[in-house]
Amino acid sequence: MGRNRYSFLAVQMLAQTNPERAMFEAYHAPIDFWGKVVDQDGKPIEKAEILFGVKDHPEVDNPKVKDFSDSKGLFELTGRRGAGLFVKVSKEGYYELPASARSLEYYKRGDSNVRLPTKENPAVFVLQEKGEGADLIAPRSRYFNLDSAGKPTAIDLERGRVVGNIENSDLVVRCWVGEPGENGKQDWSYSIEVPKGGIQKRTYDFEFIAPEGGYGSTVSVDFDSEANNWRGSITEGYFIKLADGTYARVTVTVYGRESPNIDVRNIYINPIKGNKNLEQKGR
Repeated sequence: MGRNRYSFLAVQMLAQTNPERAMFEAYHAPIDFWGKVVDQDGKPIEKAEILFGVKDHPEVDNPKVKDFSDSKGLFELTGRRGAGLFVKVSKEGYYELPASARSLEYYKRGDSNVRLPTKENPAVFVLQEKGEGADLIAPRSRYFNLDSAGKPTAIDLERGRVVGNIENSDLVVRCWVGEPGENGKQDWSYSIEVPKGGIQKRTYDFEFIAPEGGYGSTVSVDFDSEANNWRGSITEGYFIKLADGTYARVTVTVYGRESPNIDVRNIYINPIKGNKNLEQKGR
């Protein structure tokens, strides 16, 4: 099967009569790849480092190939063979995002359901430029037990402890957990309230500037034990506008079990009132 005659359909048919030969052909599929690196605003990034991993053998580590993007953010890898390709981009001064890497299955080349990059339509990779960080307060992660019947747990974020007075707390967490049903799952829900402040969900991990508006006093999540989207735990990131006018961001994982818990981590507080910058300096 020559380079220009590679066919995924032919490999599938060959697998029925000669599996070893089919595997050989799959790991010798032609690889021609084109990509482009841009920042969060879609601007091309020059001299980004490109790491390729070519999967050309089922039992051997992928050989690594390095390259750099040009002035237009473009790069390519052509004339290689393998079943697949892993591509990762990076550059000093930028955060790596989920869109900074991807894997492609070249052994499926020719399958109408598989779209591979072309020179005219390169695969796009995104890096986020680091901003001017601020001196943030970063308390260590804390793990708190919750009441399964909705009794409030009032938390002081900076000190990392439960407080007795809700009015003096930063977060008030409530959780409700029902009895397990025949499927072994239970209805459960939680709410997080910010007394005299506000809270809203973060869109992604590298969103560092707190929004001006859009805050509610409480967020809540419910899980129906019969629903397809049921989970026994959930992780969410939130922006918080505290009662004193300062801003914070946190990540929480809530466990909706018989004895529920909440893990509060990645806590960052800007001590300057009204300053919405929640990117840690020197990160």
